[in-house]
Amino acid sequence: MAQIYIQYNPYRLETTIKIDGQEISPDNKLYQNVEKKRLRDWVDAFPELLKTEITADEYEIQYNGTELDWEFVQEALEKNTSAKMKLSFVETNFNLDMGGNILDYFMSVQDNIVDNCKDFELRKAINRIRNPIGSIYVIGASGAGKSTLINALLRNRIMPCQSAACTTAMIKLFHDKKSEYTAVAYNEEGEVIEETDETDYEVVKAFHDNPEVYRIKMQGKIPFLRLDSTIPVLVDTPNPNHVKNQKYRDTILNAIRNDDDCLILYVLDGARLYEDAELLHSIAEQMEKGGNQTRSRFLFVINKMDTCNPEEEKIEEVIETARRFLRSVGIKDPQIFPCSAFTALNIRTTLKNVDINKLTRENEKRLSIAARDTIPMIDKLTSFESMHLEQYAKLPKAAQKDLDSGIQQANQREDIKMQAMIHSGIHSIESYIVSYMKKYMETKRTKDLIELFHVYHRHFIDTESYKILVTATMSAGKSTFINALVGKNICLSRNMACTSKLHSIVSKPFDTDFTFEYDYALSLAANKEKEQEIANKTVVRTVYYDGILAGQRLIINDSPGVNFSGDAEHQQITDRMIDAGNYQLMIYLMNATQLGTNDDDAHLDYVKKHIGGQPVLFVMNKVDAFNEDEEDIESIALKQIRRLEAKGFHDPLVCPVSARAGFLAKKAKEEELGRMEQRELNNMVDKFEQMNIVDYYTKYYPDLAIPDGEDEEKQLLKTCGISYVETIIKTFCEGGCVHGTSIR
Repeated sequence: MAQIYIQYNPYRLETTIKIDGQEISPDNKLYQNVEKKRLRDWVDAFPELLKTEITADEYEIQYNGTELDWEFVQEALEKNTSAKMKLSFVETNFNLDMGGNILDYFMSVQDNIVDNCKDFELRKAINRIRNPIGSIYVIGASGAGKSTLINALLRNRIMPCQSAACTTAMIKLFHDKKSEYTAVAYNEEGEVIEETDETDYEVVKAFHDNPEVYRIKMQGKIPFLRLDSTIPVLVDTPNPNHVKNQKYRDTILNAIRNDDDCLILYVLDGARLYEDAELLHSIAEQMEKGGNQTRSRFLFVINKMDTCNPEEEKIEEVIETARRFLRSVGIKDPQIFPCSAFTALNIRTTLKNVDINKLTRENEKRLSIAARDTIPMIDKLTSFESMHLEQYAKLPKAAQKDLDSGIQQANQREDIKMQAMIHSGIHSIESYIVSYMKKYMETKRTKDLIELFHVYHRHFIDTESYKILVTATMSAGKSTFINALVGKNICLSRNMACTSKLHSIVSKPFDTDFTFEYDYALSLAANKEKEQEIANKTVVRTVYYDGILAGQRLIINDSPGVNFSGDAEHQQITDRMIDAGNYQLMIYLMNATQLGTNDDDAHLDYVKKHIGGQPVLFVMNKVDAFNEDEEDIESIALKQIRRLEAKGFHDPLVCPVSARAGFLAKKAKEEELGRMEQRELNNMVDKFEQMNIVDYYTKYYPDLAIPDGEDEEKQLLKTCGISYVETIIKTFCEGGCVHGTSIR
């Protein structure tokens, strides 16, 4: 027998495998199959690979990890029937460390991160964290008691309940802590017809009776749900066969087929099994192709079990009849929860303040008809063991333990109503819903997000970076320009030669300080293609690029100024970088106040001679030094374009900017500026409102559509030119004209 030990930590994306006590080596195929991957990406192939690597008649496999992952492992291993496998599970409570940091990070930046994330799955996971809605759809045939069941769960008679089909509009009840219910009625076009802050049974019924009402949105307390990070939504649905609008049916089918997060409660009439074949076939298809989670999200509630006569019929046979019926439409191994919603509802409403142990005949006559009809049901549920409906429901161990404790306490207190409540099956349904939502809507969302975060980081590292070389003569403002792109003071920026080495500014996919292993890997990747001598002279920084370039796999190399007389090596380093051609784009920065100097001419000549076919973006920096009343940016830029054309640069791209203004605008969004910087920022805002930079870009770069900013800082990024330059760089990164984009 081969003894296999597997441990998977979803919060660090780490898998450990031991065979007969020995950890497998990195050259083992099992190791290569699981290394740095999500469990769901390797678990299905694991059994066959295990047999290939280890020949044995029997395997004893112990899995250590979370219960959620154990379900996937167990399912994958049990599908392998060609070998005997003895499976065991040990639940492990991992130290969340990095996982908790990741979750905290996404929660703190949820409003601005999604647009910059390029991975669809990760964006979807982030959105689930941002918008933690957990829907519970209650569907089924007319007259099965859907609304009665919902009222029993709400402990409030608020949804219209009648023998005939009475739900004519879809109701979505969003949970909040308020006991009072609010409601808004909409027509089919989504227009508000009526809204009220005092919602009761009569109000909801009036909405239903209004033929113009298509959808009702309610808010109020769902008492049994107390979740930390999910907003439950209870959905009462019309029977699609008894309403005029096909959209209702489409909504329900979409929830069944496409909404992996929603829980479906299909309510059957225990006295009459006539059901909607199309809905059930759709459920069967989903259960057939899905795993444990997919099967778990469909719960079949057999309502009206109070109509059974326990002296003449066996409850097990009633349930088995329903099971056979569901099998006949393709639903294998359905989760069936029998209940009496009518009894539970009346215990919680009309009999709430009635001590039925002391109820006299005269007092009973004063009760409502519903209350009087409920008392025999209570007797039936408490007197006949076969009518203890909770025994037929399969609950998770923790939920079952709580339920057993509840019935024990009710028995000890001789609390007949509580005994009947538990025996009615409603508590079992509530316990299942809570367990499902915690496990699959809260825990799974968090786990998926953390796993995908790791996967995305590694994919980001493996993606080939787009490399940019920034070059200029001394003090053109390279460091300030890079700081403006990054949004942080990452490069020294003084009015002197301050860059004595090559600085590689490597983009990170997210603005985090705790992913040290990924940052290190990005740093290694940045240097691996450089010559050894250049690599030794390179300072590598990993940083999140704040702004339009966020999420790009980007390396900007900031080279030393070429005309620093204090150290001839500065020019040698820059010249070698230009000659090596290890970049896809060169950004040549020019000091707008010193255009046409001898040093600039000499460096431009060198660039033209050695650049080859690589594109060059000419950035005319420090335009904030211009007098907006006396100097025209367009004429100055056109003059520089003619100078560059005379140097041999064909149709040069010249972009006027103020890197200082851009840097201050981004810094102000992240922190409070000092008095001097705030005064400078205010001056820049006023200055660039008067300058015609936007007119220049609109005229010469008509394909660049930069929206106006919602605040002064974001608008300054546009008016000072930085947003335009960022968009041009992004266009180059994404393929430029080759991929159908254009900057002209």
